[in-house]
Amino acid sequence: MNKPILVTAADASALLSVGETRFYQLRAERADFPTPVMLGPRCIRYRTADIEAFVERLASESAPQPEPVQLAAGRSRGQARRKGRLPFPAQDMGCEDDVRPIPTPAPAEVSA
Repeated sequence: MNKPILVTAADASALLSVGETRFYQLRAERADFPTPVMLGPRCIRYRTADIEAFVERLASESAPQPEPVQLAAGRSRGQARRKGRLPFPAQDMGCEDDVRPIPTPAPAEVSA
């Protein structure tokens, strides 16, 4: 099946897997967004090759970045806590003594 050379904004947004609102936001925000082809005063299309090149640029910009040290430390501490190797924060601060049972009222007597 042949790909169309020119697509509408709706089709271009589908190629990007975003809604039309986000498509127009990207168009306004990004200077490297593909320029539209004006076929008439109210007939705007986008080149499929330009949209695909834009996706490639986005993919190269969002290459995996190393995880910040603080995030990695928090993640390993949380995993250790879930596995039972570290106490939960309430136990760290000695709060287990502060837990009091909630008093329950005595059941009301039913008179017949």
